Amino acid sequence: MHFCLVQDVATLAWAVNLADLENARAAAPCPDAARPDSVVFDLDPGAPADLVSCCEVALILHDLFARLGLQSFAKTSGSKGCSSTFR
Repeated sequence: MHFCLVQDVATLAWAVNLADLENARAAAPCPDAARPDSVVFDLDPGAPADLVSCCEVALILHDLFARLGLQSFAKTSGSKGCSSTFR
């Protein structure tokens, strides 16, 4: 598996222009931006994944984070999908 690492402003601008990044405001404020206290996985249904598939992924994430000793929470966004957050 190959990943794109965003390590400079030019690469960030490139990724934004591809619409690969979403600037979504966190549900709760973080007291120290250098040390975030949560990560949100936005799981929206769309071909080929349906809502049930998104829920299955959320359960997989929940189990993974539980094994790492991290709390996780599922929440619906009020739109079409769900989010999985871990802290």
